[in-house]
Amino acid sequence: MLIPEDGVSFNMDALELATIKRFLDADLNITTDVPLAFQYVVSGLTGLSQVLAHCAYPEPHTQVDYAEAARAVLAIIAKANAELGDTATAAQSLQAAKADLEALFADKNMSAIDVRYIVNSIMQSFQSLQLGTEKSIEESMSRAQAKAFGVGDVIDVTMGKLDAFLNA
Repeated sequence: MLIPEDGVSFNMDALELATIKRFLDADLNITTDVPLAFQYVVSGLTGLSQVLAHCAYPEPHTQVDYAEAARAVLAIIAKANAELGDTATAAQSLQAAKADLEALFADKNMSAIDVRYIVNSIMQSFQSLQLGTEKSIEESMSRAQAKAFGVGDVIDVTMGKLDAFLNA
């Protein structure tokens, strides 16, 4: 009940009622036993975590794997010549690339979690590019303004220089 069978729907009220019913059926002391029951569960989960830390797992994808996949995704998008603008138009124009994207992820044995990580990485890279570009333009504008006032930096503009500039 803590983890829903469908992995999605979660009913906290039902879970709380079921837990209270078990506490009632066991006639637990409210002051001492109820908090202790939760502590036992936390201890069990901590023990589980320690055991899982030493289990054998398939090799995870490396950052190099993700970077290669991200570059391939961008190449597929570029090849699809997607229309940019609103999301619906872009999604529609990328439908033709869906098969290539699915083939890429199948070939690299990547799960939906891996794909989400790749998409998030692409978005973060784009945001970094956008912020860097905007900052560069802002700095250039600031230098141009300072040059127009004949100072080294805009923060050095005095009221007198501003007045002279506006009246020129």
